[in-house]
Amino acid sequence: MMKKNIYVVLFVLLYFLFPISLKAKTNTLVHFKESLDSIFDALQTKNYNDIKSLFAFNAKIVNFPSGQNDVIIPQLLNVLPTPSAYVLNNVEIEDNNTLIKVDYVVNKKKMTGSFIFGKDHKIIYCDIVSDDKSFSKKLSTIKAVPNGFRTNFLMDSKLIYVKAILNGKEELFLLDSGYSDMILNSDKMDKRDLNFSNSSLYGVGGKGHPVETTRINIFNWGGRIKKCNCEVKAAPLSYLSKDSIQLAGIIGYDMIKNSQLTFDYSKYILKVDFHKDSDKEISENGNLVMKIPFKLKGHLPVFPVEIEGKTYNMGLDTGATTNLMSSKYLSNLNSSLYDMGENKVKGFNGVIHLKKGKISETKIGNISFNDMNYSFNSEVSKQYNVDGVLGYEFLKKYITVVDYKSNEIRLYEGK
Repeated sequence: MMKKNIYVVLFVLLYFLFPISLKAKTNTLVHFKESLDSIFDALQTKNYNDIKSLFAFNAKIVNFPSGQNDVIIPQLLNVLPTPSAYVLNNVEIEDNNTLIKVDYVVNKKKMTGSFIFGKDHKIIYCDIVSDDKSFSKKLSTIKAVPNGFRTNFLMDSKLIYVKAILNGKEELFLLDSGYSDMILNSDKMDKRDLNFSNSSLYGVGGKGHPVETTRINIFNWGGRIKKCNCEVKAAPLSYLSKDSIQLAGIIGYDMIKNSQLTFDYSKYILKVDFHKDSDKEISENGNLVMKIPFKLKGHLPVFPVEIEGKTYNMGLDTGATTNLMSSKYLSNLNSSLYDMGENKVKGFNGVIHLKKGKISETKIGNISFNDMNYSFNSEVSKQYNVDGVLGYEFLKKYITVVDYKSNEIRLYEGK
């Protein structure tokens, strides 16, 4: 309470003692004083949640990358010493932004901090330490995460293809979290560069296909996801290639497990981020419709869905062109399954014939996904240890964020 009274007295004194130009801006300052009070209180309590809402989602904190409030500010609060008080120093308004400088005291030493507030009164820039070199060592302990990136994707036969650099050349890769590792297309490689391996890959048919290994110099996707000087798997992937698509390989779960992926099928945009920022997501993707917590089984996010009053554990696979379900459940779906037929699926082991149909309602949480296509296969339960797999049919309905770090899927309605 004593500190609050000090702040109020200092603010009133400044109103009468500063030049007229500052008095004219006093009405503007009223909007920001509470924010400054909260920030300097948080420097004492070290509680980021008390000030989280004051910052724009893409705020720049000191010299750290923009848009990492949830990562940077809690660390900053923990390493900074507690100031004894602050006073307003200067105010400048330009292009709807307001720069406020404050003086404060730490260990009897006067320091200056800068805050820029945007037109919505959110902080877009904050620096309260860079004018003192004694803090450089403490700042070096703060760890940012890599900035994310966005990329356009090519859609073909309900599969997602993205561009990445392999050994210095731009190539096309299939994004398929149904595979645990990166796999290169051995059909495009010199056989002398391939080595024997004891591993096998398993596709929809359940039959294993032997794979080889090869060595790569560098793989670089978006400047953020990289592999260098290492061995990776290789297998014949010609069945996924065509005249318009010369496939170099598959990006599997291992490459994306430390990220969150945002799928926007309406704009053919994929966003790859490395930390959760709810405000940014809402700003870019519209209202949040639902959160779906999941558990990882191997490399698949698994969550419950309801069909005809029964619950099934379904995995999410970004490379599944249709939803898959174990054929042993066909007898449970008599009242909701219609438009039955046959589906031909190409895989490592050639063409596989599966029964297919539409299920009138698949309920996830409080949302009904109507008339989704399903194929039925006896091997899916054995292969993935789940009742079925959701893929394109599920992902296309909303803007979908698959957050592997938070074990959560978030659905947005779009803007």
